[in-house]
Amino acid sequence: MKKNAEVFILLGQSNAVGHDLPMQEKDVITDPMAYVYGLSRADNQNLYPEKLTFSGYQSAGMNLAEEQDNTYSLANCLAAQWEKEARKNPDMPDLYIIQIAIGAQGIGPGFMWNPDYPQQLIPGKLGVVRISLFPFTQRILSLLKPTFAQMGVDYHIMGVHWRGGEDDTAVQTPKSLIPNLKPLYERLFEMLRSSLGELPKTVLYQMRYGEKTYERPGTDNLRDSASVNNRLFAEFAEKYPQISLFDPFSLSLYRPEDPQTWGIFSPEDGVHYSAAANCEIAEKILAEYLADTSKK
Repeated sequence: MKKNAEVFILLGQSNAVGHDLPMQEKDVITDPMAYVYGLSRADNQNLYPEKLTFSGYQSAGMNLAEEQDNTYSLANCLAAQWEKEARKNPDMPDLYIIQIAIGAQGIGPGFMWNPDYPQQLIPGKLGVVRISLFPFTQRILSLLKPTFAQMGVDYHIMGVHWRGGEDDTAVQTPKSLIPNLKPLYERLFEMLRSSLGELPKTVLYQMRYGEKTYERPGTDNLRDSASVNNRLFAEFAEKYPQISLFDPFSLSLYRPEDPQTWGIFSPEDGVHYSAAANCEIAEKILAEYLADTSKK
C-alpha cells in the first residue's frame, strides 16, 4: 500500500452497474489487486457505517449497492487498466474505487437516489435491493478523510462520475417536469461538497438514445425528454467550474450510420453502454490522468 492515492467515485443506476455485461472468464478479477482497492459489500454495506474497510480490488462484490458482479462496468474496466499501468510505472499512486449504483433508480420522487427516499438498506439483486442511496453515499464519503488519515495515506479525489438520469426522463418524469429535478441535483452536489470538503471534478453523462429505445404509453418521447435533461446538465456545467459533461458521441466507437446503437449502446435497448464503450471510457480517464500528471 502506497502513501498516496487517487479516489475514483462512480454513482448512478444501471449504466454505473454495467448492467447485463457479464465478463469473460479471462477478464474476471478473482485475485485481489495490488495497486487498486475497493469497498466490498461484505465489509461496508451498512446504512450507518462507523468506519470503512478497503481491500484489494476484485470484479465481484465491490458495488456497495446492487448485487450484479463480474460485469464490464466502468469501475471494473478502470481497475484492470490502472493495475496494468501501475505494474509498469512505480510512480503511479494506488487507486481507490467507490462504486454505488442500483439499476432503474433516478433522483426524482420515488427513486432510491431521491434525498427523501425512506431510510432503509435491504441488500440483494435488482428487484430486491432497497437502499436509501443519498444518505448512504453521504455517510460513506464523509468517512474517507478519517479512514485515509488512519491509514496514513494522502489522497486526492480524482473525480465523481454520475451515470444517472435515464429513469428520471423515461419513467416518472415527463420532459415538462424535468426542470423540477434541478433542486434535487443541487442537493446532490451540496452533499458531495459537504461530504468531501469540496465539490470535486464531477462528470455528468449526456444521454444519446437510439431509434429503438423504448417508449412507454403516457410518457413523452424518451429522446425528447433526454434532450431537456441534457440542457439541465449543461446549465450545471456552466454554473459550476468543477462540473463537466461527457458526450458518448466523442468515443471512437461512435458510428453515425447506426442510429440503433450509434456503435456505443446495447442493441437490445439503445440505452445501456456496451462493454467496449465502458472500456474505451476507462482508457480515456486513465489517459487524461497520465497526461495531467506528466505536466506537474
